[in-house]
Amino acid sequence: MHNLWARHGRLLGQVLQARAAVLTVCAIVLGGIAFLFLCVQRELAPGEDQGYVFVPAKAPQYANVTYSERTARDIQSVFEKLPDYQDSFFANGMGGQNNGFGGVVLKPRETAR
Repeated sequence: MHNLWARHGRLLGQVLQARAAVLTVCAIVLGGIAFLFLCVQRELAPGEDQGYVFVPAKAPQYANVTYSERTARDIQSVFEKLPDYQDSFFANGMGGQNNGFGGVVLKPRETAR
């Protein structure tokens, strides 16, 4: 532990002596952050957004088919409450009776709110 403290003390001393270099690196990093922020596109969703949202689901290990179907209906009702809802699907039993996979299709961007 003493060696770690000694090494830390030496490194800290060197950094404090090279204050200009440290400030230069900080300025470069901050400038890079500002540059990247200004160059990022301002849209909410990328142009290749197709309007699909996929949802994997996993019920508890003890879940049976009835439990999985009830859960799928609950998820389906959440999908239907989305403002841009167009259609949805859900498939149970993929990889086990307690697994499911579903998705929602949203209205095209031109007609969405």
